[in-house]
Amino acid sequence: MNILIPTDFSKCARVAADYAVQFAIQNNANITLLHTFILRYTDNSYFIDFDLSLQEVAKKQLRIEKHRLIEKFPDLDKMQITTLCEIGGLVENIDLIEKKSNIDLVVMGTKGVTGWDEIFLGSEAASVVANITLPILLIPENVKFKQIANFAFPIKLNEKLNEQQINLIRLFANDNSTFNLFHSYEDVLDIDDEAENQLTKYFQSTFPKSTIQLETQYDQSLVESVELYLEKIQADFVIAKKQQKNFLQRIFSVSVTETLTFHAKYPLLIFTQK
Repeated sequence: MNILIPTDFSKCARVAADYAVQFAIQNNANITLLHTFILRYTDNSYFIDFDLSLQEVAKKQLRIEKHRLIEKFPDLDKMQITTLCEIGGLVENIDLIEKKSNIDLVVMGTKGVTGWDEIFLGSEAASVVANITLPILLIPENVKFKQIANFAFPIKLNEKLNEQQINLIRLFANDNSTFNLFHSYEDVLDIDDEAENQLTKYFQSTFPKSTIQLETQYDQSLVESVELYLEKIQADFVIAKKQQKNFLQRIFSVSVTETLTFHAKYPLLIFTQK
């Protein structure tokens, strides 16, 4: 398994790296620390030389971050971790690395209460979520790595997971994990007991060692409903699929302030579809 960790050397990036390293140790995965660097092209060679010197500084910072992780986590084999400092944008470099290195997961940090603002208002994180098809794990800066007891999965009733998604979720889960499925009907006339039963049976057969619980409700205020539900079940970890109109795309349309509390508390694993 190969994990890619984009970093800008900030506190939230270090928190995400710590989380990813502990997950990598637990699953014998390889990790790559990535820092991208935009080179400015001008007629003045001084500016090019200045940018290249900043690139050397970034490479040094990557070496320091690698050493920090090896020192902090003695079980991390130094051969498990590599660094890359690449010229160009983050999205284009992730695409190139994916083709060369078969990346399975991208882990990125977000800044607590400003995390959603960065994601939804045009940051590099937003570009990554919007443009790559790899699974993305977003880690708020107040989160520490731990065994996951309660997964929360806002979901469509006809939801199915592909093999890659199932295998990745299993790496986070354990025999005592509970999958809390949450479906919010847009219209009370859409209520479908048979579809609810089929969804529960599907997840039970897919994760036979885990407990499966499904809660449904009719509520047009999706963000508030999800936040209340996450508090109710004391969620440790949230899973969402990017294409779901009943969750992520509807969240995109609401004010950022309504979503801040939600992402400030929980790791968020986003699956995208090709």
